[in-house]
Amino acid sequence: MNNDRGMMRVLIGCKTSGIARRAFAALGHDVWSCDIEAAEDGSNRHIRCDIRDGILNEGWDLLAVMHPPCTRLCRSGRQWMSGPDKWTEP
Repeated sequence: MNNDRGMMRVLIGCKTSGIARRAFAALGHDVWSCDIEAAEDGSNRHIRCDIRDGILNEGWDLLAVMHPPCTRLCRSGRQWMSGPDKWTEP
């Protein structure tokens, strides 16, 4: 914890909506989000980079890594995907 009040330095990874970032900020934490895409809410507390490129070494108290879009996690609709990222069986 960063101080006597229990404030944490939080990184929300792989998320662009800002919902989790705003929730932690409302609790008084020093919170940032990180993704290769820009923040959907235009926040200046969003770092645009790949989370694996060294940002994890910045001394975070809490790290929350979110998931990619559900369309990439769910196999039930894979036949509807097209293009170079089309699902392939291992």
